[in-house]
Amino acid sequence: MPTDLRAPRVWLALGFLAFAFLMGRLDLPTVAFVGVLLASVAVGVYLLVTGRPPVLVVWLGSLVGFAVACPQLVGLVRGLPIDVGQLVFGVAIAVAAWAAAVVPPWLVRWSVLGVLAAVVWAGLAAGCAALLDVVGYGLFAVPGHDRDAFGIGQLRGVMPHPNTMGLFAGLALVLAYRQVLTDVRSDRRRAWGIALAVGLPAAAALTWSQSRTSAVATVAGLVVASLPLRRRGTSWLSLVAALGAVAMIVAPVVVARVSDYDFNGRSLAWQYATQEFANAPLLGNGPGFFSTAYWTSYPGLEWYPVNAHNLVMQAGGQSGLVGLAALSAAVAVMAIIAVRTPRWDWQWALIVFVMFCVLGGQEATLSIPVRSGVVVTVAVLASSVMLRQHGRAAVSSSSAPAASG
Repeated sequence: MPTDLRAPRVWLALGFLAFAFLMGRLDLPTVAFVGVLLASVAVGVYLLVTGRPPVLVVWLGSLVGFAVACPQLVGLVRGLPIDVGQLVFGVAIAVAAWAAAVVPPWLVRWSVLGVLAAVVWAGLAAGCAALLDVVGYGLFAVPGHDRDAFGIGQLRGVMPHPNTMGLFAGLALVLAYRQVLTDVRSDRRRAWGIALAVGLPAAAALTWSQSRTSAVATVAGLVVASLPLRRRGTSWLSLVAALGAVAMIVAPVVVARVSDYDFNGRSLAWQYATQEFANAPLLGNGPGFFSTAYWTSYPGLEWYPVNAHNLVMQAGGQSGLVGLAALSAAVAVMAIIAVRTPRWDWQWALIVFVMFCVLGGQEATLSIPVRSGVVVTVAVLASSVMLRQHGRAAVSSSSAPAASG
């Protein structure tokens, strides 16, 4: 377990995490993606051999990476067109989890807060520049999607969609809130700094994005962040939160089927995904099973869904039972890590897991728009495993308060 920041593998791992986060927005040619694939494999082998991450982290990276890449692998086997970038990202996300286990947990956490703050500030700047007609990208102005509850368009900032901007703003807000709760008694100055530099701008970006999906996920994250998990006899709360989060992945689909609420038109995408799964239940219909040509047969639609807007529906439609098995295994190992969050942890693992699942009920959160969010999620989960090992070592040496600090 490395604590020496001079170790080369620590900086290699941190650099790879930064690259994996940025890769979420890269649209490279196929040749470049092949280079990224080879580099990722080389880094992954090096980190596995020299860093020796815990078995749980190895499984975390492997299963989440396979769930991301599974539709492309199935499509490759069947000779269908695939997204090479998504296939390579599946390998990169696996290596990202192993890399996070090599970097000291405190450095991972402060890096996550710093990156999320940068996304929020950059998004707000892009939105303000769009309002002043300096740039034309910061606001989301698409016919049929406009939502201007505040007299201005939805903020998408530096992201492709307001829901994606809301996702990062919500993560920043909840993790900043949790860190403020941790620091408020021991370091008030730092707590105020985090609140002002991260929390408040994140709240502003989330509100401006007007993303209801992200708002719901943020509320769920704030509830989890407020749980008294450090008290004895409250460990059952984390189990209840994790199981409830898993249920939220399919809850919107169930609600849409038993009621008239269509979740802003998402029920149409869920019906189509269900239909396509029934047509090819074993291997699905391939990565591109959502076709714009199909939606043109529905006159009057204001938008054409490009994915199933649900983790389960997306996996089933793309890669059938194989994809559903891969997704289930990935969510299971994520849940195990989240529930095992130690008391001296700041319950970040449980927070990111719950927000991931709640968002997964209405978004395909393993797909292209939120690749960077998946990097943040697996990095926090992997660092939580390492923090738990730090805590065990501290307890065994009668220095638990040091681990808590």
